[in-house]
Amino acid sequence: QGAFIKIGSLSYAPFQGVVATDVRVYSEPEHLREISRLEAVVLDFDKTKLARGVVHLNKIALNHARLVLPVDPKNPHSDTLDVSDASGTLFMPGERRLEIRDARGKIAGIEVSLNARLIGYQNDGSSPPGDSNMGKRRELLARVINELEKWSFDETRPPVINITIEGDVNIRSSITAKMSLQVRDMEKNGRRLDEVSAEADMSGDILTITSLRATDSRGAFQGHVDYNLQAKEGRFDVLSSLEV
Repeated sequence: QGAFIKIGSLSYAPFQGVVATDVRVYSEPEHLREISRLEAVVLDFDKTKLARGVVHLNKIALNHARLVLPVDPKNPHSDTLDVSDASGTLFMPGERRLEIRDARGKIAGIEVSLNARLIGYQNDGSSPPGDSNMGKRRELLARVINELEKWSFDETRPPVINITIEGDVNIRSSITAKMSLQVRDMEKNGRRLDEVSAEADMSGDILTITSLRATDSRGAFQGHVDYNLQAKEGRFDVLSSLEV
């Protein structure tokens, strides 16, 4: 179905279904690229096919779970994005289609949501295509979160990051990611910003921040960024009247 899963143990929970623990998700059958690790998930199997001896997984549900995402999928021992209170559903309707709906969780107290529609890896005996951009997307998210951690916020209104991903993992150039950021009342070293917002697109190696805005009591900051992650060069357009 496009994802390859290794399960530590299985049990049956009344009113829930089959519960899998110590779950590891890989992007290829050789288990070389670890996409994620989960403490426990609820598995929903196609019961009609299961009665015929065919194991077909319809969906995976998370409910207040802990999720660990290696920043570098090729190196499970790399730095990780630790997601707490994770909820959401991964649907696998067939024909390598994967859909993540309303996935939510917290990373370092920051609320993150994810929706994705993907075509999974086609196992035709050839080597799976490498997606170095998966690591770049996670590294970018990790950098944003690391920077936000340096600021203090109103705990009742934490920063919110929304992410949407679409594409075919067999065609790297087809994968696009969109991200939005919304922050209110943030402060660091006596410097206060009333609001920060950003909208960004990532396609291949190109990161485009289409909108970047910040306001304080004295003024506003507006910017636009085009940046090549591979070449590490880009263009920045900035207009600011903030009190610096």
